Amino acid sequence: MRRKMVKSELLGQHTHEAAGGQRVHIWLRDSTYLARGRFRRHAFGVTLGIEQRQAVAALHRLLVEIEDGTFCRPSEASSRALKTGPVPRNTVRELCDVFLSEKRRLRGKETARSYRNRLVPLIGFAEQPEVRRKWSLALEVDHEFAIAFRESLYRRTVTRNGRTAAKERPISPGHVYNVLDCTRTLFSWGKRPDINQLPAAFVNPFNEEVVGQRPRKDLLRTSPLPLKRRIQLVAHMDRWQLCQFAIGLILALRPEDYTGLLISDVDFSERRLHFGRRFEGWDFNKGQQSFRVPFPPAIEPVLRECADGREDGPLLRKRTVVDDVRRPKLPSESTDQIREHFHRAVSAAKPGEIQAPQDGKRLFRKLLRDMGGVSADSLSKEFKSLLKKVDVPPETRMYDLRGATNTDMNTAGVSELFQLYVTGHSVEEKILSRYVSLQLDDEMNRYFDHIDPLLQAIVHRAKELELRWTSATA
Repeated sequence: MRRKMVKSELLGQHTHEAAGGQRVHIWLRDSTYLARGRFRRHAFGVTLGIEQRQAVAALHRLLVEIEDGTFCRPSEASSRALKTGPVPRNTVRELCDVFLSEKRRLRGKETARSYRNRLVPLIGFAEQPEVRRKWSLALEVDHEFAIAFRESLYRRTVTRNGRTAAKERPISPGHVYNVLDCTRTLFSWGKRPDINQLPAAFVNPFNEEVVGQRPRKDLLRTSPLPLKRRIQLVAHMDRWQLCQFAIGLILALRPEDYTGLLISDVDFSERRLHFGRRFEGWDFNKGQQSFRVPFPPAIEPVLRECADGREDGPLLRKRTVVDDVRRPKLPSESTDQIREHFHRAVSAAKPGEIQAPQDGKRLFRKLLRDMGGVSADSLSKEFKSLLKKVDVPPETRMYDLRGATNTDMNTAGVSELFQLYVTGHSVEEKILSRYVSLQLDDEMNRYFDHIDPLLQAIVHRAKELELRWTSATA
C-alpha cells in the first residue's frame, strides 16, 4: 500500500528559503519529516528524521549545504567515493555495530563472529559507568583510554571456550594482542574518508606502543607430537581413526584442508592431493592458494579405504556413515551430483545468508557434512580421546600435528620455499618464487625417507586391521 505524504511544518513554516532563493518544503509521511525541493534543476527528497528537534537540526544543515553549493542528492550520494555528511556521534558500541555489519557483508559470517568476540571486551570496558563518564563517545577515545583498556585486559579472566561453568583463568598474552589489534583496526577503519564514522583529524590512540607485537613462539620449544609419539598413536588407532588421521600424521596441512577433500581431489596415479578453488570458486582453503601435495605409497591403501570404491564425495566420512549405522542426508555419487546439490542449496539460501565468498564456502562445507563428510571439530574431539592413550602434555591439540610435521620437514632438509608451498601458504611475496622451480617428488622423498619409521608403522597397522586395499601397494 502506498504511504500517504501530507504537508507539515517545522519552525512554524511549511516552506523554507535558502539564501540563493531555493525553496525547501516540509512534508510528513508515517511520522517522519521529509524535505522536498529542487536543486540545480533536479528534484530532491531528504529524510530529516522522526523527532522534531532532530528534523530541525537536519533542516538547518540542508539549507547551509544548499547555500554553499555542497548539497548532494541522496540518489547521487551512493556514487561518490567519499562521504560528505556530518560525522555521527557514535558510542563505542554503535561504532562496533557499524563495523561488524560491514565485515559481515564483506568477509562473511564466521569472520564477523571472530571480530565480534574480540570486540566484546572493548564494549564491556567502554560501558562501565566510570569510563562512560569520561569517554561517552567513540570520537573522545584518547591515549588515556587506550592505556586503561590495555590494563583491564591483563586483569581480565576468561573460561575455556566461553563455558560459564569452567574454571576461570587470566586471558593469554596472545589473545590480549588479538583484542588490541582488532581495536586498532576498528578505529582506523572509522576515520577512513569513505567510512566517515570518526573525524578525519581523529588520532588513533591504539598505536604500536600500546598494541605491542604478537608474542613470538620459542624456536627451541619441544614438539608435543614428535615422530616417536606419532608412531605410538598409530599403534592405538582403530580402522576408522587410521583412515581419518593418516594424512594429518604425515602432511603439514590444516585440518580444514584435508577434511574438505573430495575423492576427485586425490590423484592415485600420480600420488597427489590437489587443493584449490572448486565449484566456480565457491570453495577454497584458508590461504586461497592452489597447490599439490605428494603422498607416500604407504598411505595409498588407507586413502583407497577412505574412497571405498566411490566415484566422488567426501574422502573422509563420519564413523556412523562408514559403519553403515546412518545414511548420509544427501547422495554424492558423482561430481556433477555434488555440483547440482550445491547450486540447489545456493538457490534455496535465505536472503542475507550469502553476502561474501566465505559464506559460500561455509555453505559448501555444510553440504559436505550432509553427504556424510566429517568435520574438523569432530576429528579434534576424537583426537583428544586418542591422546589419552599416550603420554603427551595435557594442552596438546590436533592442530599440533601441523607443527610437528613441519618440524620434521625442516629436519629432513626440505627447503623453506617448498615448505611454504605444501602447507598452503602464499609464496608470491618470496623473491625466490620467481626463479626457483620446485621439484615436488625430490623434496618430498627426502622428507618421506626421514619419517620412514612412521610410514612403516602405518603399513603395519593397516595390515593388522586388515584393510581391504593393503595389497594395492604390496
